[in-house]
This record gives sequence, structure tokens and C-alpha cells, in this order.
Amino acid sequence: MTNPLESEWTCFVEANEPHLIEENLNAALDVALEHAMKDGRFGILVTRHGHTRFTVALSADVPYGQTMEENGPAS
Repeated sequence: MTNPLESEWTCFVEANEPHLIEENLNAALDVALEHAMKDGRFGILVTRHGHTRFTVALSADVPYGQTMEENGPAS
């Protein structure tokens, strides 16, 4: 995948408790969906950077209306 930052919206999620990870990812996805619907060109890409770190971003590599997941480099 190419750089999701070309859409200029990215949210970083980090938490140590599984329920907090889920809550924070769901909240980030809700906001990403709002941004995606306003623009109408980007899908949502969720990238895992480790067990507790994620990014949720709009991406031109993901078709509008879809959400994809990928494993990224650990940081």
C-alpha cells in the first residue's frame, strides 16, 4: 500500500488494555468514516504497528466505502 497520509487525515491509537484498544479503534473509525463520507474519494486503512499501536487513516489505495486492515512495521 502507498502512503495513507496523502489524504491528510490520520489518527494514532495506542492502548494497553484490549477493551481500550477496541473502544479507541471504534471511535477512530467513526471519525474516519465521517471524513471519508465528506470527501467521497478515500477508503479507510487500519494499520497495526504492534500489539498496542495502530493508525487509522483515509487512503486512496482503499476503495471508497471500504475498510482494509494491514500489518505495518513495528515502531
